[in-house]
Amino acid sequence: MGSSNFVSNVVLALDATKDHTEHEIQLTINNVRSRGHILKSGDRLIVLGILHRVPHPLGYQTVACPTSFAGTNIHTMEEEVLKRIDIYTSWFTQTAASCEGEGVTIEVRLTAGNPLKQVILQEIMACNASWVILDRVHANSYSHLLQYLLSFWIS
Repeated sequence: MGSSNFVSNVVLALDATKDHTEHEIQLTINNVRSRGHILKSGDRLIVLGILHRVPHPLGYQTVACPTSFAGTNIHTMEEEVLKRIDIYTSWFTQTAASCEGEGVTIEVRLTAGNPLKQVILQEIMACNASWVILDRVHANSYSHLLQYLLSFWIS
């Protein structure tokens, strides 16, 4: 990370099943930006929302896994993902403008799947993340993620 040409991907992993507020997410992004050593010019901030439960048309929530017995229809999952992407994208217009002034780009990604730990790990690896910021719901997955990532980097 000492090289100025090194571009890092910072992943902010959120539980998209939970209803976050615009202020909550913007406050988190502003706190990350104010640290100074996490986001630098040229870096990319990836806001990663993970849906592990999807609302069923009858009102209850089902597991976001189309292959399980009590799983969700793929079409229902796609609709929920698109709805959440629209919500998250609308929240970041002002924050994205201020970040672009600093040379940082914001990307919103949303995925649905279960088990949660496996989906988080898979997306972090796909993003090639330099930093990972977990919300409170994902914080209990910290030791599992750390154990897997350390064994991956060592081997």
